[in-house]
Amino acid sequence: QRPQRGRTREHWQINVDIFGSTSPNCELEIFELIHAMFASVGAKRDMYEVRAGDRVLLDSLLTDVIGVRPEQVRPVSAVLDRWAKYPRASLLAAALDAGLSELQFDQLEQALGAGGDDLLARLPDDAVRRSALASILASQDHELIVFDPLIVRGFDYYTSTVFEVFDADPGNSRSLFGGGRYDDLTSLFSAQQIPGIGFGMGDVTLMDFLATHDLLPAPASAAEVVVLPIEAGLHPAARSIAAMLRAAGHRVTLPVEPRKLGAELKRAGQAGASVAVIVGAEEWNRGELTIRHLRTREQHTEPVAQTGDTVARLLHPRDQVE
Repeated sequence: QRPQRGRTREHWQINVDIFGSTSPNCELEIFELIHAMFASVGAKRDMYEVRAGDRVLLDSLLTDVIGVRPEQVRPVSAVLDRWAKYPRASLLAAALDAGLSELQFDQLEQALGAGGDDLLARLPDDAVRRSALASILASQDHELIVFDPLIVRGFDYYTSTVFEVFDADPGNSRSLFGGGRYDDLTSLFSAQQIPGIGFGMGDVTLMDFLATHDLLPAPASAAEVVVLPIEAGLHPAARSIAAMLRAAGHRVTLPVEPRKLGAELKRAGQAGASVAVIVGAEEWNRGELTIRHLRTREQHTEPVAQTGDTVARLLHPRDQVE
């Protein structure tokens, strides 16, 4: 499709799936994980919404309440999947093409507008019993989701629970990602039927969400370490130390022209660096370097081989195991 906001030609995706059980506890695990993922990036509950529907409940609504024939369920479901995006006239025309009468369309419109509790009350007990989502809605965990019968998702392999996560900000009012339960999908590849439920979450819509809510972390562009040769002839040695520290994952800067040590130390501190590695002639000849903590101004000389460990300890003291 044409690239646009939230949709590019390439993206990275994380997939989360649970296999081997039809228990509603699987749905709960997935919903709780979604909330935990959003909390981990600083999002609050009012910034997004987990809307869930159920194919079992939807099929019962269509066949038992509206009187849709079984062969019409799929095309009518496709109309519902577009329900919030198109004007009523377009939806009516599509519903008539799918085989509904105008009376059935009116009945469907009334049922969908009645609210979740009223809709569930109109369904046969058997359909409600077979719905994992209905059991969650009747429990103390109902606050994890918002029941939305219009969540259909266009993939035919979903068998019951379906859900989508929406950005609550009007400036990015869209579905961020979604998923559902697929209890028959593995039968395409195996004689053993293995129930499953899961979702796929892409990086593009996540970045849009973070940007919309001002949750993007500040880029870590400032150098952590500065390597300072005392004189121009020591620049090759300083380059080798900088390369070693960069290979260890540190952000390192190295002056391209020799300046006075005091000025460079001051410049490094103002730029946000925490550690200075000073390469002096006498120390280098002995196989040593001077390590200076720019905030405490403490410094000491030690063997070159220990430089990486010392810099890591100074930068991340909490990560060190005693």
